[in-house]
Amino acid sequence: MKLLIKLTAVVFISSWILLAAPPVRADVNDFVITDFKADYVLTADDSQGLLKVQEEIDVVFSDNNHGILRAIPKKYKDHSVRLKIRQVSSRSGAPSQYTTYSENDNLVLKIGDPNQTVTGAQSYTIIYTAENVVTFYDGHDEFYWDVNGDQWEQPFSKTSATFAMPGGVINKLDCFTGSFDATTQNCNIDSTAGDTVKTSTTQELKPNETLTMVIGMPKGIFHPAGLSDWLNDNQSRLVAIFAPPLLIGGWAYLRWRKHGRDIEGRGVIVPEYGPPDKLTPAEVGIIADYRLDNKDISATIIDLAIRKYIKIIETKTGLLKRGKKYETGYVGNNRIHHCSWNDEKCSSASS
Repeated sequence: MKLLIKLTAVVFISSWILLAAPPVRADVNDFVITDFKADYVLTADDSQGLLKVQEEIDVVFSDNNHGILRAIPKKYKDHSVRLKIRQVSSRSGAPSQYTTYSENDNLVLKIGDPNQTVTGAQSYTIIYTAENVVTFYDGHDEFYWDVNGDQWEQPFSKTSATFAMPGGVINKLDCFTGSFDATTQNCNIDSTAGDTVKTSTTQELKPNETLTMVIGMPKGIFHPAGLSDWLNDNQSRLVAIFAPPLLIGGWAYLRWRKHGRDIEGRGVIVPEYGPPDKLTPAEVGIIADYRLDNKDISATIIDLAIRKYIKIIETKTGLLKRGKKYETGYVGNNRIHHCSWNDEKCSSASS
């Protein structure tokens, strides 16, 4: 009975320890890079330099891991390199599917299968192209490039690169190692032919350290960017600035063309006003400004003539009959009685 109790206790404690232990997770930084090799070919297919790149990255995972992250610059000296990823593969058979996201002006490739882990020695191959990679100076042009980049959190046992510029002439070589803007030179660089350069590190690179190569070229092989290049680099920004007002303006114009234009043939509509019912001009004038003006009297005389209470008679005056004289007369018993403003009597004539 005691033995059974002891066995039960041991099983219970063992089960509790196993259940309480945290699950094992793949650590994305739990590996070292044993060899990083890059092959570069620079051509004048783009006037500011078209760079074709193939990277071979050999790693050793010490734990189960889904894959690696590789950050590649999207900008070079503050302008776009129009980066294009051509292919990602694995010579060791590791999952090589990838997704991308942007971070710190870099395009980050997340290579691997989220549902599968790998361990041990693995190899990855990345092929991509970049443009606008040449810097222009007064006396020469220059290609300045970080081979492995300083975004890695892992050490590099060995880093090397081969650079080729078919038909070109190389007149300056230099290399550096270390963190960003470091001037340490734990590296070798030499030209094996007139258009080919090889460089490699002489000691291990620590995390966030890179191998940098500097290659000078004579003027005339490449040419600075022009207006068309600037428009190409900034087309997304220009679209974001000008597209909304153009679209809104076009929509508003179409709406105006369909619904907002005046009906053809109607022309200008002039409002016409009539006097209030049963009020004479004199009454309206008094209501408007609380006094009887000469214009109110004139309007009343015309109103009486319209209603045929009086008649306004125009006569010619002067030697040449070019002057005009107006007289009024009231209508009564089918006769017109002419009146002078200075006489109290009116003469009569047949109407």
